[in-house]
Amino acid sequence: MTESPMEVNPGLPQNHFDLVLSVYGLGWTTDLRATLALVNGYLRPGGCLLVSGEHPVYSCLEWNGTQYAISAPYFTEGPREHTSWKGVPIVIQRHTLATFVGQIIQAGLEIEALVETPLNAAAAKENHADPARWYSVPRASVMPTTLIIKARKPLQS
Repeated sequence: MTESPMEVNPGLPQNHFDLVLSVYGLGWTTDLRATLALVNGYLRPGGCLLVSGEHPVYSCLEWNGTQYAISAPYFTEGPREHTSWKGVPIVIQRHTLATFVGQIIQAGLEIEALVETPLNAAAAKENHADPARWYSVPRASVMPTTLIIKARKPLQS
């Protein structure tokens, strides 16, 4: 198995796959345009890209002890250090929804569906009641946690 950044083809064949699935993955790429161009190349004509990730506006919200407040400008894109994931510092590549959708379209894919997931309180665990948690019922009641996009490579390009 070959490892490489998403922005580099590790040797995958062109026009080969019927489905490319990214579950919370594309938010980590440092070059969204290059990654999506590669995805388009990997897909057969008619092939589908299904991508999920954290909703771009979700990370702009923060619990201040009494209520949720905007903690970061939504329109500021690029790398952003974050420490909420298991206490380990990480760098998230922030994009607006318009940038994300626009880059998918510029890569030559046609968007078929865009879903902003509603809260499923029945699936929440007891510890998800704390509003200070990154993924919590109160926070998800204010803002969708997840964005899902389905896009397809045209049959003829």
